[in-house]
Amino acid sequence: TATGNLKYGFGNYVVLFHPKLNLYTLNGHLSTVAAAPGQIVKAGDTIGFVGTTGFSTGCHLHFGGYVEMQILETSYGKSPWYAPDKTLNPSGLF
Repeated sequence: TATGNLKYGFGNYVVLFHPKLNLYTLNGHLSTVAAAPGQIVKAGDTIGFVGTTGFSTGCHLHFGGYVEMQILETSYGKSPWYAPDKTLNPSGLF
């Protein structure tokens, strides 16, 4: 679990790694983060609450699935970074 707060971009966010799937998921624009960095979470655990933090114009959840992800230190804070060609295309999942 990685968490952060970016004034720009995702605002309050939680990144989870799912080892069985070799997949990262990002949950952004949260009003409050309920998970701690490094915390192991399981299905049903609360990790945060929907909000409109960061670069956002209304309450929503920014959710994404990524094959590769890094957390980079930027002038705005710790920022999730992913290669555009490593995003998960959900159309093949359903």
